[in-house]
Amino acid sequence: MYQAMLWPPAMIAAVLLFSTLRVQQWWIYVLSIAVIIGAGALQPTLTFAVGAAVALGMVLAGVITSQRTTVLALVAVTVFFASAQLLQNSRTDLGLYFLSPYSWAFAPNPIAEKVSTAIEVQEWLLANTTNKDQILTWVDGTWTEGDRELYAVAAMQLWGENRLTLEPTVDDYARAIVDQVEPTVIALYGRDQDSITTMLESLNENNLPAGDPQCIDFSWPAASNSAFPADAGIACVSRLDLP
Repeated sequence: MYQAMLWPPAMIAAVLLFSTLRVQQWWIYVLSIAVIIGAGALQPTLTFAVGAAVALGMVLAGVITSQRTTVLALVAVTVFFASAQLLQNSRTDLGLYFLSPYSWAFAPNPIAEKVSTAIEVQEWLLANTTNKDQILTWVDGTWTEGDRELYAVAAMQLWGENRLTLEPTVDDYARAIVDQVEPTVIALYGRDQDSITTMLESLNENNLPAGDPQCIDFSWPAASNSAFPADAGIACVSRLDLP
């Protein structure tokens, strides 16, 4: 998300740099743009050492660009923006966040299908709840270990502070948030029925009586760059009968 906001002004900066260069041969500009676009379409697997060397080359290119207005500067601009894309395209998921490589702009990717599926699931959830309901959300997947495939579905429901817990069963956080929010519905997102059943049983064992769930199956395309692929999922809503 943050790169999506930063990349457009970066490209505008590139255009401004191009406009200040004094290169007579127009075909050099065309070749430069072709190289930058071509780099964006690639998805290499760079080692740390190679990535560090590329990053160093970017720094040197930036220095050259700031001091020259010749063909050398144009080459430096090309190297800088092409290298930036190669580095981004070669990275896997970083920390707690998904990473969509730039190369997906040029190749088939699962984003459109995932968004469409998430919308369909949330339309189903809205149809099975009312605007009077207080809903807490639970998602199957170890967030801290990077298993966040199905959180994208729950995110359509503004997953965040309305989460029940990050754990597979009820914990102290879950009990505290239930006491605070007094939910009428728990929305659950899992890979299979077993994970849903485990959480519902945990709720009942903690004196949080959960009713029989209403569920919907959905397909979920696995991302090729994800360490935790999920080909399908199930969403359920269960009404709580709190005292």
